[in-house]
Order: sequence, then C-alpha cells, then structure tokens
Amino acid sequence: SKQITIPIVDDLTSEPPETLEVTLASVSGAILGMPNPHTYTIHDNDGVPTIFFNNPSSNGPENNNATIPVSLSHDSASTITVQYQFSEGTAKANDDFTSASGTLVFPPASSPQNLEVLINNDNIYEGPENFSIQLINPQNGQLDEGNKIHTYGIIDDETQPSVRFDQPTSTVDESTTSTSVLVTLSGPSAQTVSVDYNLNGGTATKNEDYTLTTGTLQFNPLQTTKLIPINPINDDIHETTETLNLLLSNPIGAGINQGNHTTQIKDDDPEPTISFLYNPGISNSET
Repeated sequence: SKQITIPIVDDLTSEPPETLEVTLASVSGAILGMPNPHTYTIHDNDGVPTIFFNNPSSNGPENNNATIPVSLSHDSASTITVQYQFSEGTAKANDDFTSASGTLVFPPASSPQNLEVLINNDNIYEGPENFSIQLINPQNGQLDEGNKIHTYGIIDDETQPSVRFDQPTSTVDESTTSTSVLVTLSGPSAQTVSVDYNLNGGTATKNEDYTLTTGTLQFNPLQTTKLIPINPINDDIHETTETLNLLLSNPIGAGINQGNHTTQIKDDDPEPTISFLYNPGISNSET
C-alpha cells in the first residue's frame, strides 16, 4: 500500500466542514478498483467567532454622531449577524439620542463593523449624559459575555447658564399697587435651577414704603424667567424718590451674571405749603 499526503492549510478563518476529492487515474500494471474517487473532509479547528465591543465605554461631543466598533475574534467564511438594543441612562431616548434596535451584519472576512448612533444636538444645558447598547441574539457566532454591553457618554456642548436680573434698575410710582422685577436664565437647562434673593440696602423702608417677601426663585427644567413681586405702600407723606436694592445669591445649577438690581419708588404726594395761621387782614391795636 501507498499513502497520498495532502497538505492542509491551517488558517484562522472559522469555516464549516469542507471536502475535497482524490481520484485515481491512468493506472498501469493493475486494474483500477473501487471506491474511486476518495472524499476527504476537513474539519475546522478555529471554533465559532466571538462577537464583542472593542471597548466597554466611549464618549463624544453632542454635536457629533457616535461610531461604536464591534469586532469578531477571528474571521469567518459564513455571514454572522448580531442584534443590538438600547437602554437609557441619564440620556433619554429620542430626546438625546435616536433609539432604534437593529442588526449588525458581518459578511465573510469583514470585521469590524461600526454601529452608528444619531445624537441629538439641542440648545439645552444638560451636563454629561449616557446610555448603553447591548448585543443580543448572535447567529453563526457567540457573544463575549464580558464585552457585550457598551456605555456611551454624551459631552454637552452648551455651557452652564447664568441667572441675572433682566435690567439693573427699574422705577415704579408709589401709587402702583404692585410691580415685579424680572429674573432670567441665559439659556434653558434640563436641570432645576434655584437662586436666593434678598434685600441689600436702599433708602426706602420695608413695611413703610413697600412690602417684599425675600426667598428663593426656582426655575423648573426648560424655564427661563421668574418674577420677584414688590408692593409699594401709597402713603400721604411727601418724600423724595426712595430706593430698594435686591441681591441674587447662592445659585444652584447656574452661575450669576448680573446679581444686583435697584428699584426706585417715586413719591406721588405734592410738596407741603407753608402759610400763616391767622388772618393777615386783622390787626391788633397797640396798648
């Protein structure tokens, strides 16, 4: 007997069982017997490819879409697919990013594949946010259990807003029942913003010339304006124009840009007149 040696190439590609045929021909000095040809089966030794995220986490600016690579541990002669699904973190689906489950397809010898995620570039201050993506339901491959979830961080491109008085000064007549001072945020925020307001001197006297309750303004998410109410007291005393000064302090979730405001209260009483108390036409005789 004789043996035929067939060199087999040990590649790194995952493949199904493959066959080749060896046929005897042109026999001399003997009769060709059976079986002929001979079928030889090559069994792959590379195993099923593992599917995994290249990195467990990444981040990018809000004004760019996310590109997240997914790889195979080695090439395959078969088409490999894997599904993916999103989970919210601090980022909200369809507000901060487009959440649409889908399928990645790896044609033969085509690793890695990129998973593209649309990021919503809004004009709202949100701070850093994140969401996660999970690989599920592989076909012709298996998941790397330690690298099947990727967390993506969105870096906000808006700066933290500042709170400010809309105008540095205002004027109100004493006879006005009530007025208000406008306080604004420089831009909308997804977070609750608060700031304290207090009196900071002035020539007007509280509860004699006006009433005012100091306290805290709270801007709910996306809210950009608040009012501080002031109630002048209309007396019948002639006074010069008087002032009260307001001060913003202790902001949470924002900075302070213009934190001082002066309100002028204009008197509506006429100047008093001076007169003699007796009749100038009556005279007393000298005694």
